Amino acid sequence: MSQHQEPRPPSKVITAAAGDAPLDVRLEPELLEALDRYAREMGLEGSRADSLRSALREWALSRGYLIVPDEGKRPADLDASNDD
Repeated sequence: MSQHQEPRPPSKVITAAAGDAPLDVRLEPELLEALDRYAREMGLEGSRADSLRSALREWALSRGYLIVPDEGKRPADLDASNDD
């Protein structure tokens, strides 16, 4: 018994070049809409590739996959007790 599957709508291709590692990504329409919504909510005005990099960076940071070197204390956290 074979199951009939509905054809998927065509996906869009986003090309993002980060350093020397270009990457072509096909996004289904619902993911493309989500990416556009993310860009609007974050106030991003760049390309979809820029939005995709931003979303991936945010995700990787939140999951601990991307580690940013410690930049020291934030100005709001500074007081006389941490003066050297």
